Amino acid sequence: MKRYSLVVIEMVRVYGRTLPGKQVMTVDGAVIGKLVDVQVEMETGILKCFLVKPDPGAEVDMFEKGEGCVVIPAKLVRSIKDYIVVDTKAGEESHEV
Repeated sequence: MKRYSLVVIEMVRVYGRTLPGKQVMTVDGAVIGKLVDVQVEMETGILKCFLVKPDPGAEVDMFEKGEGCVVIPAKLVRSIKDYIVVDTKAGEESHEV
């Protein structure tokens, strides 16, 4: 039996089985690609990251890459509804001195 995680973003509960295949885009409306999978920390159940298959021509240089997907940290996700919205600038803020 396959287990699905529960993701809570913006006080909205979203079941993991509803996520794969969702379009992922930036807050500016640029399409990144489609969600393939999520990674969850098994001990705590905390969502770590989203694995996204990038669309051809999508700007994904700012993300870690691996096995045909880009890795988007969960802390960059701002909304999960019809689309998964990612704030790519949020990651830059944490590196400023």
